Amino acid sequence: MKYRVFTKNDRKINVMCKNIKILFLILFTSLSVYAQDPQLLENDWHLQKVVVDGEEYLPPLPNAEIQSILTIYGADGFLTSMCNDLSGPVTYTNQDFIFTEALTITLGSCNLNVNYEFEQLYFGVYFDNESFPFEYAITNGGNNILSLTIIGQNDDQAIYNNTLLANPTFNNLSLKIYPNPIKDVMNIQIQNSEIIKSIKVFNVLGKLVIEEKGDVNQLDVSLLKSGLFLIKIETNKGIFVKKIMKK
Repeated sequence: MKYRVFTKNDRKINVMCKNIKILFLILFTSLSVYAQDPQLLENDWHLQKVVVDGEEYLPPLPNAEIQSILTIYGADGFLTSMCNDLSGPVTYTNQDFIFTEALTITLGSCNLNVNYEFEQLYFGVYFDNESFPFEYAITNGGNNILSLTIIGQNDDQAIYNNTLLANPTFNNLSLKIYPNPIKDVMNIQIQNSEIIKSIKVFNVLGKLVIEEKGDVNQLDVSLLKSGLFLIKIETNKGIFVKKIMKK
């Protein structure tokens, strides 16, 4: 019977192979658990419609309370805004995401019944499925228009575009925020006869981090950490919601 004698080099190679296997396993596991389509995080998502129990429902036309329904997905959290703000921490895989804690909602109210009724439908898509993974799919419709479909366990859906469509009365150009990304000071330029009543800034977990009341045109954001935020500006013409990036 022959015995093979392992040299120091053999042992080094064996250790290296084991380390490579372990590193590959860690990398593969990390990618499979945390990877998500980068387009999900890079875009602003404007709600186009929801599908509940097989029926389609369109958002209310822009009005004194709601101009558009904006949703953002950050690396760690989700935030969407109507009269109230719905948020929660998430983890992603390649094709789905799951809320790691119970969703939270602010305790405001819609003054217009049409907004109240739609908010109940829309937020229900998330609340009714929050204990299960949500599937998501992003498709390209051409002309740089992306569509995001969120599908719950019960097949209810929320469908978004990365641009505003079919809202002829919406004019978000009357309010500008610059620079974006922001370093220390955010400037707000408002046109026509609009007057700012309040400004609120939320992180992607829905936490209110800055609030200013009154007609202001600058906001100090120097104390905020780098990342994505949602700014909600109430004027005498309606509520404007935008995504901002803090350097």
